Amino acid sequence: MKKIRFIIVHAIRAFALENKIQKTSKIFQDRINEIHNLDLVGDIRHKGMVMGIELVKNKKSKKHLPPGKPITLTQEKKSFCSLDI
Repeated sequence: MKKIRFIIVHAIRAFALENKIQKTSKIFQDRINEIHNLDLVGDIRHKGMVMGIELVKNKKSKKHLPPGKPITLTQEKKSFCSLDI
């Protein structure tokens, strides 16, 4: 167990993973408001680089999207994201 712990700590330091995770996590944090403003997004929960996004049919009532319905998000008539739920 000590050997595994040593290998993990060594990898984290050798590849500067802590700094990379902190920078990427900051990018996620900066984009949350942009994502949250989309009509399809009811709520966003995140911790570091893990993010959960609740997709809704109606933002006010928070009625969930039915499963199996494909959705496309568009911005200025250009599709930038397509999800098959």
